[in-house]
Amino acid sequence: MCPAGIAVPLASGREGYDEAAMAKDKQYLGIEALRFLCAVAVVVWHYQHFYMGLDESYVVPFTREMQPLSALLKPFYGWGYMAVSIFWQISGFIFFWKYHEAIAAGEVGGFRFFVLRFSRLYPLHVATLVVVAGLQIAFAASHGGDAFVYGHEDARHFLLSLAFASSWGFEAGMSFNGPVWSVSIEALVYALFFAISMRVRLDLVGRIGLVALAVGGWVANERWGTPALRLLIQCAAFFFAGGVVQAVLRAVPHRWVKAAALPALVVVVVIGMRLFHDGVDTSKFVILTFSTLLIVGFIGLEDFAPMERAFAWIEPAADMTYSSYLLHFPIQLAMVTITDRLGWTRFVYDRPVMLVLYLGLTFALAWVVFHGFERPVQQGLRRLLFARRGHRVATV
Repeated sequence: MCPAGIAVPLASGREGYDEAAMAKDKQYLGIEALRFLCAVAVVVWHYQHFYMGLDESYVVPFTREMQPLSALLKPFYGWGYMAVSIFWQISGFIFFWKYHEAIAAGEVGGFRFFVLRFSRLYPLHVATLVVVAGLQIAFAASHGGDAFVYGHEDARHFLLSLAFASSWGFEAGMSFNGPVWSVSIEALVYALFFAISMRVRLDLVGRIGLVALAVGGWVANERWGTPALRLLIQCAAFFFAGGVVQAVLRAVPHRWVKAAALPALVVVVVIGMRLFHDGVDTSKFVILTFSTLLIVGFIGLEDFAPMERAFAWIEPAADMTYSSYLLHFPIQLAMVTITDRLGWTRFVYDRPVMLVLYLGLTFALAWVVFHGFERPVQQGLRRLLFARRGHRVATV
């Protein structure tokens, strides 16, 4: 998942993605643009929440076509959830580049890795958890005690959410700030990644082996496993596939990546048209192929001047990825609480102006929260926790 987003320097060398080139203060602008596009996809996919009541049941007759600008936004309304898998793969790409060698060499230990992740993810998670808990109380007060969309609003599920364990298999169902489920799952994969990186440096073959193992477990779990384990294995498959992409890009000349960009995106379009026309193909390899080629295509587009300028324009918005991901459900909850109390029917959300209001509020507040809360709290926690151990303060 990369709603948690990390800024990624761009390898500027022409002959390969070596570590020295990657250390430069540039960015993978294509990855940044793709992260933001995925954030938009998830936010639009969840627009259907406006038509829901308790436990994701619709309170009015609903079709995807009734949502505003449905012809234009059909891919996002219908299949925006697939962006979560792309987030996971982008995370794997970044983590293998930023951390794998450093962990294997003993340069990044368990404490440092934990603080980097904790300070990045946890403060906003706790803040939005508390906000959603309060908003759900306000919503329930005028809806006969029922919650909005996610129904397990009790002390047990609050504590699970507080521990970032809302989707580890201990829950009865989704609760509170429901979309955080994917970050909860990914946190376990972070721990697995660290444990593996401590013990072995994985080359391309080793990373492919991990993906194959995860896909095999994914297939087996569909018959013998549990939903929570399925999500964990699925996340691991995409995460380690991101590591495969990173290893390949390190090994090949950059001009090959540029040359592969357009063919990769053509295949993405072909696969996408098939998936979107016929329904999502459950083949693990098809979905992994779609995500992998999309990432390669966006990275390769960086060397085309018009796309580089477009990506550079989009890049600042990528900072809002995590905040928009955690804020969009509280915003929906607040909007529905207000419109329901005003006596407006949920059909008011058929109007394009409501879509514009929702998206505008989400990304405007995400920008404010990132600069006014996320970044300052993250930096403050790192200064505090690293100073106690004598570590230098990291910015990643």
